[in-house]
Amino acid sequence: MFGIDSDALIKLTKSGAKEIVAATVETVVPSVVERETVAEGREGKFPDAFEIERNLRKGLLKRVKAPKLRETETIIEKLGLKGGEADVFRLYRAGKCRAIVSDDQKFLDLLTALNVPFVTPSALIVYAWRKGKIDKRVCLQLLEKLRPMVSEEEYHLAVIEIKGGD
Repeated sequence: MFGIDSDALIKLTKSGAKEIVAATVETVVPSVVERETVAEGREGKFPDAFEIERNLRKGLLKRVKAPKLRETETIIEKLGLKGGEADVFRLYRAGKCRAIVSDDQKFLDLLTALNVPFVTPSALIVYAWRKGKIDKRVCLQLLEKLRPMVSEEEYHLAVIEIKGGD
């Protein structure tokens, strides 16, 4: 079960990979991420907001409330976490997800320092391919769509994995 932050959810949606990823792994969306991606996205008339909302209604993505526990809130405050990143961290600390999906490098650096498992959007696309949910061609197409939204390093590492993984 993966808790996802707003940035990663939007990127997977825009690349067309969200439904494939959500069919491959259980993906949970904390309340603040839902607000950031759906409510605020609808206000801005972003098409991905409506798609995310449909997936939440269908149950492809699962809504999960992140409890506010004193110790976790202290850590969040000390680290300066805000918004969806703070809420997905709450999910992890409460045992409501086993890893976090993000590609915000500053956040990933914090997760690494705290020994919190995480994956990036491109890693989830590669995982869907490894699990046989998509073929190599589709995987490379999805990664190409994701490319403008992620670092060149993240993109190239994923492509190397696919091209060398046959």
